[in-house]
Amino acid sequence: MTAVPDTPDLYTSQRCEQLRGRYLIDCAGVRFQVHARNLATVLRIGGEIDASNVNPVAQAIRRLSQLKAPLILDFSHLDFLGVAGFRALLTLNHEYQQAELHCIVVTGAVMRPLTRVFPDHGLLIVDSIPEALRLMERAS
Repeated sequence: MTAVPDTPDLYTSQRCEQLRGRYLIDCAGVRFQVHARNLATVLRIGGEIDASNVNPVAQAIRRLSQLKAPLILDFSHLDFLGVAGFRALLTLNHEYQQAELHCIVVTGAVMRPLTRVFPDHGLLIVDSIPEALRLMERAS
């Protein structure tokens, strides 16, 4: 798996390190920690996602869909999620559904206001990675 996309011009900063089976990626100021598990790829996201960096962040997440594995997006460590980032999340979720792949979002404080404003979002949201893995196990 190549952790850094082939199109570095999309990124204001890119750095990839492999630590104990996990990849750490810095993408336009957003930190990704990617961990491939048996049931799904877990992507822990930290930093801020807004209109200024949403496109490279979404492209980096899309690269994971090439693995054809279920995805758990952990937003519990995210500091800010703007409306543009939430829209991109909805688009990514739709793309996963079209590809018949499971995508589960681990919620955090930054998502709660958005899910209240947009209650018909269609995302499968859980409170923890273990809960997401249990759902993935039941689905497989």
